[in-house]
Amino acid sequence: MKSRSLPVRGLALLSAAALLFTATLQAQPTIYADAVGDISTNVSTGGGTLDIVKMEVSDTETDVLFNMTVNGNIAGTDWGNFMIGIANMKAEGATNTNGNGWNRPIRLLAGDTNGMTHWIGSWVNGGGGRQLWTYGTTNWSGPAGIAGYTFTTNTNGTSTISYVVSKANLGVTNGDTIYFDAYSSGSGEGDSAIDALSNPNVSVTGWGGPYTSSTNTGISSYLLNNSALVIPQDITFTVDMSYQIASGNFDPEVDYVTVAGSFNGDDYTENILDPIEPESPIYSGTIAVTAPASSIVDYRFAIFDIGLFEAFPENLTRTFQMPEEALSLPLAYFDNIQGVRDVEFSVDMNVQIELATFDPETQDVLVVGSFNDWDTTETNPPLVDEDEDGIYTGTFTIAGLEGQSLFYKFYSAGMPNSGYESIDNRQATLELNEDGEPLPAQVLPVVFWNNQDVVPQSRDVTFAVDMSVQVELGTFTEGGVVKVTGSFNDWGTGGETYQLTDQGGNIYSGTFPIGGAEASTVQYKFFSADVTTNSGYELLNGNPVENRTFVLGPADDPQDLGLVFWSNNDGGTTFAEWSGGEPATPDLVLKYAIGGAASPTADSTASVTGINATTLSITAIVRIDDPDLTIEGETTDDLTVGPWTTVGVTVAGAGQGVDQTGVPEGCERKVFSVERDGDAKKFLRLKATLAGEIVEI
Repeated sequence: MKSRSLPVRGLALLSAAALLFTATLQAQPTIYADAVGDISTNVSTGGGTLDIVKMEVSDTETDVLFNMTVNGNIAGTDWGNFMIGIANMKAEGATNTNGNGWNRPIRLLAGDTNGMTHWIGSWVNGGGGRQLWTYGTTNWSGPAGIAGYTFTTNTNGTSTISYVVSKANLGVTNGDTIYFDAYSSGSGEGDSAIDALSNPNVSVTGWGGPYTSSTNTGISSYLLNNSALVIPQDITFTVDMSYQIASGNFDPEVDYVTVAGSFNGDDYTENILDPIEPESPIYSGTIAVTAPASSIVDYRFAIFDIGLFEAFPENLTRTFQMPEEALSLPLAYFDNIQGVRDVEFSVDMNVQIELATFDPETQDVLVVGSFNDWDTTETNPPLVDEDEDGIYTGTFTIAGLEGQSLFYKFYSAGMPNSGYESIDNRQATLELNEDGEPLPAQVLPVVFWNNQDVVPQSRDVTFAVDMSVQVELGTFTEGGVVKVTGSFNDWGTGGETYQLTDQGGNIYSGTFPIGGAEASTVQYKFFSADVTTNSGYELLNGNPVENRTFVLGPADDPQDLGLVFWSNNDGGTTFAEWSGGEPATPDLVLKYAIGGAASPTADSTASVTGINATTLSITAIVRIDDPDLTIEGETTDDLTVGPWTTVGVTVAGAGQGVDQTGVPEGCERKVFSVERDGDAKKFLRLKATLAGEIVEI
């Protein structure tokens, strides 16, 4: 090893030990390419980070390595989730119906009845994290850790996410073949596979769309063969300490510069770097590194204070791919700080003020980004509108590299989209002054919030809701807060912008400017954190995802949507009224819920079952005027053991073009459907829940 170590002081260093990779690895990983740009226009690409480019898979004697490349800067976007589903082809009870460890609407079918046995879930925000879940005979267990997890941005604008998982944890040995697929997604619990590695086409058209990896949609396989040798190589590390010297963080007379990483157990007491020439701020050293060829090696530089006998590593982790020959890594700046520069940010809020989504009297505007850890707290000073012209400006001292990309957005609590601009992250390039001083400041151009420079077609729309039934039911306290939320405000529920006014008599109303083209459809609901059911949202027709809709009229012409009851519940039918006081037996609940019977002795309308090569469906008249009644569709492919699940079942009703001819008052004809997904067997049923009592139909 061409390096030297600090002298041992007392016993402080006796426990330090180098951790070297001694396993073997394929010299050339197997590459699985995915189409670029195969994400539906209905969902965000996360600045390209949700667009999977390829996966490189290799294995050592003990581990399997996955290197996923995505088409964007994960450090700039800072919110994607990335997952790998694996079938080890050995576990009893693991079928295509067992889902995954995060309960996402994602499944995997690897031929016959072999389903997903292992789930690696990871995220890149907040420093990142990963979990390993394992399917037993009946359920998922976890989370557990994996042997290694790193992510880094590449020079070409892509990013690489690397996973190391032991073969023991996957229940496999050399010679076995695993089937797998990789997925990108958002952070929502119900978010699906926005992109799937093994499918060159669009995987889903909406965040919650169910997805199954199979021979129909695409699935990948890999033979565990451990085919190449570990190759030690000379690696030259070089770092510029100019800023650390100028800022007083590093004293060349008494401090050392060291480098450490996974190749030596993060031991900063060895591998001292030397100035490339006397009094130079650039330090360099060549170290013999032993690691599997093509594996990702992580490392950091550190300032070693000899007086305190303590190392102070960089606040970041660097990586390189282990080469098959000697390698000189590019010059780095300690902590990626080459200098500092004052940067001025400005945003024009006039359009938002006119739209009444921003109130200068009660709301602040912040700039948040990669340079301040996306800070939305009081530690981040707000921008200021000194001229009261609607343009908010602020100057911040930013440390970084010449030419470094700055990713940022503007933020205001109470605005739609949880306070953030609803566009992809903005990007600017840091330009350092030649003398290294922060002034003069770098002035970025004034931009409009959401890049919205004109007020769209708009009209005042009046919303009104009657809460009297909810007061009588005890689910809402008189005088509570009620809001309206919808596609016009990205379904935001914070702030006071879309709060209704209590008109007395438990009637709440409000008039707000709603933008959009004439004749376009707007979805909305009423919301109240004071309502104790359905997380504060209305529950329409017993369906948590059903929304109200209206069609926009001409611009500037006011619209009044009229008064409605919360959840459309006007205090109408209850089971006790319908049954004349008879107890709720399964047979009576069935007749009450399905078929539209006016009384226990009246005739019901039969349900209709449909089946074709791709879909199962049940068409039924269901009761919708009882808030205590919920009717759901459930599916399974095994009547004996189940499990029954609502995942994948869709519901269409009056708002989706289902004919309502002959439907009794208080009821609606609905179609419950599920895709067969190539399953040899598939079953669909309806489940009615009345005040907590379940009846399966």
